[in-house]
Amino acid sequence: GYGSVKKMAAAACGGAEVVVGHVTFPIRRAQDIVDLVARTMPAHTKLAVFDSITSNTAIVLPIQQLVQLCKERGVAVLIDAAHSLGQQHVDLRELGADFW
Repeated sequence: GYGSVKKMAAAACGGAEVVVGHVTFPIRRAQDIVDLVARTMPAHTKLAVFDSITSNTAIVLPIQQLVQLCKERGVAVLIDAAHSLGQQHVDLRELGADFW
């Protein structure tokens, strides 16, 4: 994730735990990322933050599937879309993320 987003999350969470997921390369398919999040997201998660396109590696995350996973678990979702404007078409209503 983007460095400033991690810093803001840590500052905003007060004493809450901030968990950062790490993706190892190569990634063979989008489902690998969804599976990683499903395995590593703590049960007590309140908010998940995902880049739509990562800044350092320009990986397009499968945000539709990640939002769906989080919604199934009752987790609010914030999508950092700073790098996707003009790069991707997104229907915000269909996506269903809480924050964009």
